[in-house]
Amino acid sequence: MLAILAIFGAIKLQRLVDKKNPQMSTVILEQEFSPLDQLDLNESGFKIAVAVQGKLDDISRHDSRYVKWVAFLNYRTEEKDFKKQLPMHVCTKEDFDDFYGIVAG
Repeated sequence: MLAILAIFGAIKLQRLVDKKNPQMSTVILEQEFSPLDQLDLNESGFKIAVAVQGKLDDISRHDSRYVKWVAFLNYRTEEKDFKKQLPMHVCTKEDFDDFYGIVAG
């Protein structure tokens, strides 16, 4: 049993060293508002930016061969559930200039 555990640990360590150990994350935010609470995201100018960077070198890791970003808006109208895919694109310099108060880390 100990030998199997040691072999498994060695294989996992090698995969970590070779950076071949992807992590998948899913975030689900539950609805905390009533149907009377409405917000027009277009009117408010809502934007969100997401990035993947190296932990040690802060280099962008956006590579469409390995990462595909998708965002969905789930909502309910008259007890009927809907799911709408939101458009996404790689930010340009102009996109970043539209954000405010961002201070480099």
